Amino acid sequence: MPISEYEPFCPNCKYGNPSFLLTQVQNNQHRDIQVGTRTKFERLLALALKNKGIAFQANPLIRLSACIKYTPDFLIRGRLIVEVDGGIHDRDFRKTPDRIRQRALEKLGYSVYRIRNEVVASSPEKVTEEVLQQYYEAFDAQVGQSRSLLSKARNIENMMSSRPEEGQVLSVAIRLKDYTDKWEYDKFCMYLSDMDRNFVRNPCHTERLVLLLLGLDLTTTYSGKVNFKNFLDIFMKGINIMSNLYGHRARIYLINSFSITAANFMKNLVFHGGPRIKPGIVVINNIESLVEHMSEFNNCFSNIGVRLEKDDVKSECRHKLEKLYSIDREKYLWLSNWVNT
Repeated sequence: MPISEYEPFCPNCKYGNPSFLLTQVQNNQHRDIQVGTRTKFERLLALALKNKGIAFQANPLIRLSACIKYTPDFLIRGRLIVEVDGGIHDRDFRKTPDRIRQRALEKLGYSVYRIRNEVVASSPEKVTEEVLQQYYEAFDAQVGQSRSLLSKARNIENMMSSRPEEGQVLSVAIRLKDYTDKWEYDKFCMYLSDMDRNFVRNPCHTERLVLLLLGLDLTTTYSGKVNFKNFLDIFMKGINIMSNLYGHRARIYLINSFSITAANFMKNLVFHGGPRIKPGIVVINNIESLVEHMSEFNNCFSNIGVRLEKDDVKSECRHKLEKLYSIDREKYLWLSNWVNT
């Protein structure tokens, strides 16, 4: 159960959680949900794992990025994540976040094994054998690497010392946006030090700052389409900054943070003409234009493991359409037909 779904703001930088309102709409009882509460199927598997002598952590806290946290059902010996899924995970609003989180976890070096409630109920002992097999397969996959992502990661969480409000991060981004050389590591650090010498002590709000600056620097081509090639070039400079400041794990965190919100980013291009911080720079008003933008995005970003899935974009757009008034929805009939096919 992901903690971030039930928190309206990131506790480290106070950034508003983009999935919070979605959860609130879909589950009016979200305030009553206790993070870490196990289902009877999870308790059954936990007992079977214990009887088998398999070491595990139940509901451990895992960071997908500096701001986004997640608590899987089980973590086996620090490598294999086991999720015990019920029927709710077959519903569209669960499939998309499940897919996105799994990609983020795999980028961090974890393997993910999903098992159904009914399978656990029918034969928990057999499931433990499958879990053990999955663990050894995950272990074998990492053998031969000089150092795994999991073992060489710096402890970024210990650096979360200051917690500025999102407005402060936005203020710094606005002040930095006109510095043409801000993406050079030394200049980035110098400018930040001049504004707030303690800013870089918290990777969470530095990550937010980089993402905001990326949005502010988004441009279009002469043909009026988003210039994703230029966007990727800047993104790679952002990766370099985060890696130099906080180590290799911060690189993965930044990629994960963008990957997790990529479908939402494309939705904002459709409904707002750009990211929320820089709307109105592009017009996407037909399927051909949307598909072309998605294709160009994937051509540029798939090399670093960020890819838009059509179903994820459909899910984001469908939810947005459901919130529109009927009169506003009429101009998106082309989109309604697409998301429902």
